[in-house]
Amino acid sequence: MIHCSGDKMRTAQGRLLVLCAVVLLLLAQNVSADENHVNITFICYDGSALAAAEQSNPYNASINVTYISGYSDFSNVTFENQDVIFTYMLWSQFKDIGDDLESAHENGTALIDITSAIDTTYINTSSYDKIFSGTTPYNSTEEKFFYNMGSRGVLKKNTENFLIYLAKTYGDKPELTKNWVYEDPIEFPEAAIYHPDARSSTNESQPDWFENTTDYLEWYSNSTNSSESRHIYDKSKPTIGIWFHASDYTGDNLEVIDALIRDLEGKGCNVIAGFDTFNDIHKFYFDESGEPLVQCVISLKSFRLNYDDPDKGVQELEDLDVPVLTGLVVTNPANSTDIADSNRGIPSEEVVYKTLLPSIDGIFEYIVIGIDNYDSATGESNYEPLPSQIDWMSNRSINWANLKLKSNEEKKVAVIYYNYPSGKDNIVANYLNSTQSMFELLNAMNKSGYEVSGIPENSSKLMEMLQAQGINVGSWAPGILNGIVENRTEWGLQLIPMDTYKEWFESEIPENLRANVTAEWGEPWSEDLPQNKSVMIYENETGKYIVIPTVRFGNVWLMPQPARGTGQNNDTLYHSNVVPPTHQYIAFYLWLNHEFQPDALINMGTHGTHEWLPGSTYGMNRTSDWSPLLLQDIPNIYPYIVANVGEGITAEYRGNALIIDHLTPTLERGGLYGDLLNLSTDVEGYYDPGISAQTRAGYQNAIVNEIIALNLSVDLGIENVTVLQDYNETEFGNFIKNTLHEYLEDVGNENIPYGMHILSHVPTTNMTDPESDELTGMVRAMLGGSFEDNITAAFYPESSYPLGIPLNDTKVTKLVWEVVTNNTSVSKAQTAVYGKTNSTVTLDLEQGLDYKDRLLNCDVEIDRILSALNGGFIPPGSGLDPIMNPDAVPTGRNYYSINSKLYPSEATWEVGKSLAIQMLEDYYNEHGEYPKKVSFSRFGVEFIADHGTLEAEVLYLLGVKPVWDEYGYVTGVEAIPEEELLPNYDTSKPGRPRIDIVYTTAGMRDAFPDKIKMIDSAVKLASSLPGVNYPNYVNQSSLTLYDSLISEGYDNETATKLSTMRCFAVMDGTYDIGVSDAISASGSWENEEDIANVYLDKMGYAYGEDFWGIQSRALLEGNLKSVEASVHSSSSNLYDSLDNDDLFQYFGGMNLATRYLSGNTPEMYISDTSNSDGAQMVGMQEYLSKDLRARYFNDKWIEGMKNSGYSGGSMMSDFVNNLFGWEVSDPDLVDDTVWQEVYETYVNDPSMKEWFKQNNPNAYQSVTARMLEAVRHDYWTPSEDVIESLAKEYEESVAENGASCCHHTCGNPLLYEFVSGKVSVPGYSEQIEAATKAETLETTEKTQSSSSGSHHSHNTGNATVKASSSSNQTSQDSNGGYGTDTSKPDPEVQKSSDTDYVEGYEMQKDSTEEPDNSGFSFSGSDIFGILVVVVAAGGIYLGMRKR
Repeated sequence: MIHCSGDKMRTAQGRLLVLCAVVLLLLAQNVSADENHVNITFICYDGSALAAAEQSNPYNASINVTYISGYSDFSNVTFENQDVIFTYMLWSQFKDIGDDLESAHENGTALIDITSAIDTTYINTSSYDKIFSGTTPYNSTEEKFFYNMGSRGVLKKNTENFLIYLAKTYGDKPELTKNWVYEDPIEFPEAAIYHPDARSSTNESQPDWFENTTDYLEWYSNSTNSSESRHIYDKSKPTIGIWFHASDYTGDNLEVIDALIRDLEGKGCNVIAGFDTFNDIHKFYFDESGEPLVQCVISLKSFRLNYDDPDKGVQELEDLDVPVLTGLVVTNPANSTDIADSNRGIPSEEVVYKTLLPSIDGIFEYIVIGIDNYDSATGESNYEPLPSQIDWMSNRSINWANLKLKSNEEKKVAVIYYNYPSGKDNIVANYLNSTQSMFELLNAMNKSGYEVSGIPENSSKLMEMLQAQGINVGSWAPGILNGIVENRTEWGLQLIPMDTYKEWFESEIPENLRANVTAEWGEPWSEDLPQNKSVMIYENETGKYIVIPTVRFGNVWLMPQPARGTGQNNDTLYHSNVVPPTHQYIAFYLWLNHEFQPDALINMGTHGTHEWLPGSTYGMNRTSDWSPLLLQDIPNIYPYIVANVGEGITAEYRGNALIIDHLTPTLERGGLYGDLLNLSTDVEGYYDPGISAQTRAGYQNAIVNEIIALNLSVDLGIENVTVLQDYNETEFGNFIKNTLHEYLEDVGNENIPYGMHILSHVPTTNMTDPESDELTGMVRAMLGGSFEDNITAAFYPESSYPLGIPLNDTKVTKLVWEVVTNNTSVSKAQTAVYGKTNSTVTLDLEQGLDYKDRLLNCDVEIDRILSALNGGFIPPGSGLDPIMNPDAVPTGRNYYSINSKLYPSEATWEVGKSLAIQMLEDYYNEHGEYPKKVSFSRFGVEFIADHGTLEAEVLYLLGVKPVWDEYGYVTGVEAIPEEELLPNYDTSKPGRPRIDIVYTTAGMRDAFPDKIKMIDSAVKLASSLPGVNYPNYVNQSSLTLYDSLISEGYDNETATKLSTMRCFAVMDGTYDIGVSDAISASGSWENEEDIANVYLDKMGYAYGEDFWGIQSRALLEGNLKSVEASVHSSSSNLYDSLDNDDLFQYFGGMNLATRYLSGNTPEMYISDTSNSDGAQMVGMQEYLSKDLRARYFNDKWIEGMKNSGYSGGSMMSDFVNNLFGWEVSDPDLVDDTVWQEVYETYVNDPSMKEWFKQNNPNAYQSVTARMLEAVRHDYWTPSEDVIESLAKEYEESVAENGASCCHHTCGNPLLYEFVSGKVSVPGYSEQIEAATKAETLETTEKTQSSSSGSHHSHNTGNATVKASSSSNQTSQDSNGGYGTDTSKPDPEVQKSSDTDYVEGYEMQKDSTEEPDNSGFSFSGSDIFGILVVVVAAGGIYLGMRKR
């Protein structure tokens, strides 16, 4: 089988850019024609077999072979003096060489082709002497030779004989070739098993493959078959399958395969390796009784498993039911011409066909095990094994295989849960009730035979255990840490002696990474660290220990993933762009590998931090990247929310995770409530045709008053609501129909999550109340807007329902309930509810039944986790939220990404173009001009969902559009004539200006670098175009930036390139932006300038075609300071502006930075594509307000969260924290009425307060503290009564429950002083002091005996670690907070010693004078001694002027 074959051709496509750039010297050479030589030219895709055979055939002196790559530049090719030209699988190449081939044929050259798409426009098929189809079975000698060529053994002989055959048959030199002889081709099997020891040492021509597994195992089991010592098959040991392309065999590129086989066998494993065996898995990897022979497979195949029948490939993998891991041989990234490959183990051009397409089959783990040192001139590949990577691949495959072989009773499992920020209120995962899910998983494991002992009776008891022994403790709360250690239980935390950790650290972490760690976090084994660097380090008279929190149940241990560190140390937060993990973080994973040695990890929910550690983007290096250095060889099973594909894919690529997606909470219409419901009722009443004009006027008055009372003016875009009173009946009717009703409809129809998901739980049913039936609600939501339109058209005629389906309607839900839950037939249900049927609605309801089944089948999630623990195969799925993509359910699958090269598609181009026009129209209506520059904030997960719609918006503003090839791939960009650009507001001249852009991203840099380069190319093009009727704002901005860069000392070439760069992200190989951590640590900053500087420092890295990740904060500043509008995309029906911190820290942070630079906040927009039938550009104020009304003030949302207990309370706390994040990002977005409503809803409601007390008092404490911080920072000015109420609620919570010790409570002495000046609750100060001081055991015991805090009332058993009689944790650095050493380094000394210091920027903080006798310096960032704060902090300026 020749290397020019289809598999190799497809593999070679990744080298297209390189190959097309190569001009082969031999192309320009003409081979002299004489009767003593036969000249043969091959145009195909790999010349390695031909090159070898040219030298080794017996007539090599008389046969000249020229190889031309099918990817070459054919503009200078000539074919003079050739006797035979052989072409294979050509298509567009004929445009360049058709005439030359015809000319050669006319001069006597024989032309032969296999499988080319011959375009008769450029060459007549009659010019060819022979054309073969290349389809099996091969009937011609030519095809049999061609498809059975190679560089080794039998195949090499075939290649030699093929050259002789061609020369003799077509060379037309009988005098030369008449006595030449050749042997008939020996046909190569379609697939076979290979082993390096099967090669004959005496006869190279003897086949070294096995065409069936029986023969192979007979040979493999028989030691007498080999004179040399080799591995003998042992059925009791793990058997690892390997499959690879036949082209690797035919090209003799088996070095990596051989090394992998040797490594596995050296570790006692059996191997069944085969080429193209993936096409018939049943034949080669099952025994005669139909049982799988392997426990794990390593796949080296590119593209889909079964290229012709993908579904068959997936089905065979499900039948095999073992993990299939990806071993990669890639072109050396160091030799790549793609600038984006500088920090990649996998070249960008190879990602799609070597990782994405296999992942669609459910194949996972992407480990580079070899380098293809490809020679483009000769077409030869030379595979180089990477020993450390092969060792890693082997170990991981063996551990996955052992899950198949071990009994459940023997297995040890670590369940890792998320506890960030540190504290008792944050044992959560993204929309997952992780505690209840872990409780149910423990019980399922117990039933499945795992050794799980001591499971508590319910999840509440489990939560108590987690809070007692299984929480991360912030560096600001040493008292809490001492407490949990000194109350250690037999089922609780672990202590690692510092010397033990030091030994692991020095033996397993490379020197350069160790240096980074000690520079950031010190050397705890040799020095007393300041408290803000002493993360989870405990000390008593026996020594220092690193604390590993855990709650143990036999062989299953529950453990919080360690905190990353940025929130622990404000120096790190504000000044470090590359943050290595803390010592405790490293110790946690090294302890897992050395001591506990689990058979698998389960990362419970979205998302952890391991996959976001600094290092390579894709293709991790086992010996130099943090993620594999820490995880090592442990299988990593990762239940992940189905809606967040982008970040889940990162866990796969960078964290070696097997994703098992889980369902979102029930998503259903939020409906209207309270005064919004009353308003909608009045709107319906206004349209009652039977009322009098006087009554209608009464409704008008009531509606206006309700709008004022609800503060809807901003939502509705009305500056003065009272003018509505003066509208006549027609004007007011139009306002109600086109504005007010649409708004109420948007809010009421907004999909909201009802509570938190629990693994394997499906939406519930209610046989008596359709409105409370979750399954009905979610099916209706999945049916989408088209269903609502069809229902309206069928059953709500405009004559009777001028506003469409009434907002208080119950019939639609009743109809869906009848079909989905009550099992009424589709036709009978319509008749029962509406008295008639409709064929379109019938089709919709039948679709709803399918959605019902899909949702109910999500109950397999825990079963799939157990299957993974048993070494089973997890089937693939497409992901995203089920409303946007109903194919995302059932869950319990391993989801995959998309091929970015297809987007923006022609369809999403049109959507993006329309949205860009909407934004410009709104801006023009507001400001009377076009914005000169628009900034964009982009998440990779959004790109996966909207398929490049936002990128289309970017391009259209620039006046540029994508160029697509015939396959729909984006191949470049082209200019749109200025006069065609819309919207136009000047009838005297068509078009509009080209508008400049800034593009900031999280997720696109790693996953879709081609899109960044596309935008960079588009900016260059737009900047180069002349303005015709309008100024070119892109060009103007580039010139301004160029001048600025020159003035800063850049040379002309560099300044020119940088001046057109508009794409920014954090430093390559890092992922922390820090804005959320900084805002959350609200005691560490005094004004928004500090936050803006964090954003600018972190995001000040430019990406494009000329530079990839060049540090240039000045360039980011130069771009942002002229931004006048900004856009962020949102496509999710689950996520909104307030349920996570990403939106405010990226989009809000970008706008905050712009305001800091220019003094003005840009006009902010959300590109909302959550409704595929109604994408729209929404103002940020309206978007945020709608989220508040649809969810956080909605009784239904609150009810759902209450039903979720502790995790629901955590979500409420997250909401308040994220609202504060928006307040800081743009104070104009959140007015005092919003905070007042939050207070009334979550604090001033006795039933809510009681619910928090029973379910999550720590979340309540966080909520009240965060609201007090809004007051303290002068963002909210409530009445003194409200402030006192909040302070009292907060202090009482601390006094009664102990300090939750999140960063804005325990880590915030300024808050302590603020509330202490308002109220004084007995026990409050004592609890804070106990939490934040490193005390002796005696002091701790006294505190416990004098307080009633629940933290201290846990029955955690007798301490097994003695506390020292005196603490040595009494000194800290200058940012250590209370009790710190007075010595403070000179700013310049501090600057020079900080390796991550960013030149030109230093965080400035106002100094506070201390009493001369205090002996302390003051900082509002980290805590040590609370009592000192009352004295020391009296002169601190508390307020912050709200802008």
